[in-house]
Amino acid sequence: MSEDLELPSDLASIDPALAFVRSRAPTWVTDEVIDFGVTEAVTNAIVHGRGEAQARSVFALRVAEESDAFTVLVAWFGRPCPPEARRTELPEDVFAEHGRGLAILEALFDRVVWSDDGLSISLQLDRRA
Repeated sequence: MSEDLELPSDLASIDPALAFVRSRAPTWVTDEVIDFGVTEAVTNAIVHGRGEAQARSVFALRVAEESDAFTVLVAWFGRPCPPEARRTELPEDVFAEHGRGLAILEALFDRVVWSDDGLSISLQLDRRA
């Protein structure tokens, strides 16, 4: 089963995005993983994905639950994330303003998959026995 939601590309949309994902997450998914992971992915979509002449100033969420996995897809309609920016190692300066988010996502989720066009990221958790 999957459900979709579109929200304005604005930082004020983070809380409604979290509420949407939390309310659809299975009980075995912790709020902490959702809070940290979804906040990071949505913030990146809003801050880095918003294009100058963006056709749609929204981002989309899709949540999907299967018997053994839970997936959150975050998609945006502006500037794609280039392949060279999809690195997951921490920056040399760990206090830098940017550069830790993808490493956080890799640590929190079992699979982090980028779309070929760089306009969405899929975050998957596997159910533990």
